[in-house]
Amino acid sequence: MTKRTIYSFNNLFFRAIYARFTYKLGIFARKYNHETMEQRINRIKVVLAEKQRTNKWLAENLGREYSTISKWCTNTNQPDLITLTKIAHLLEVDIRELLVSGRPTLKDSDFTSGNK
Repeated sequence: MTKRTIYSFNNLFFRAIYARFTYKLGIFARKYNHETMEQRINRIKVVLAEKQRTNKWLAENLGREYSTISKWCTNTNQPDLITLTKIAHLLEVDIRELLVSGRPTLKDSDFTSGNK
């Protein structure tokens, strides 16, 4: 075999290994994201249901597209902090209820500067 043939073989071999590795990694990433999707980042969908409100209602009150709200509810995309604050105000809940799985356990007094 010539030097060029060996190089071509090695190059193809490593490309095949790399392709297989990235394929497996992609499957793992999709599986991991699918399994954890319900517990990620926000609880907008849950709080909307608790308050008996719809995605459409939220979209109209925020002046956003319905598809944007839908992406937030499925945790595909996330609203920025200012929008999250507006959502909390519209739903009359503490912003922490939109971010964590349970009710807030810290009191508002825990966040004051006088409390050590």
